[in-house]
Amino acid sequence: MLEGEGMQTQEMVNESGVNLPELLARMAYDGELLQEILELFKEQFPKSRLSLLEALERGDMQQVQNEAHNLKGMLAGLSIMEGSSSAMRIERMATESAPEGIPEELTCLVNCVAVAQLDLDRACRELNR
Repeated sequence: MLEGEGMQTQEMVNESGVNLPELLARMAYDGELLQEILELFKEQFPKSRLSLLEALERGDMQQVQNEAHNLKGMLAGLSIMEGSSSAMRIERMATESAPEGIPEELTCLVNCVAVAQLDLDRACRELNR
């Protein structure tokens, strides 16, 4: 388990939008497994983000919706709940053909993921000590 799990874990949840206790429990506190999944995420997230941006530039709201839906699931799978909610908002805007707010929401999503990755990297280091 993480050192000082009580308050420190609560702070991680609040700062990054990651439900770290839930994620760690699902991973059976296996740092190697979490590291492998995080590495896959780090490879896939930029590709998905780029696909979403390209679809937005083309005005292809169906593809924006599909990419946002995929991101929503990917982020929820890592318990990055704030990011998943942001992807859900993008998905909804695309469904409603209201792309005006998507770039701003995508910026929020990317910022959320950056902070979450830092926390997840830190959790992996602590678990793999």
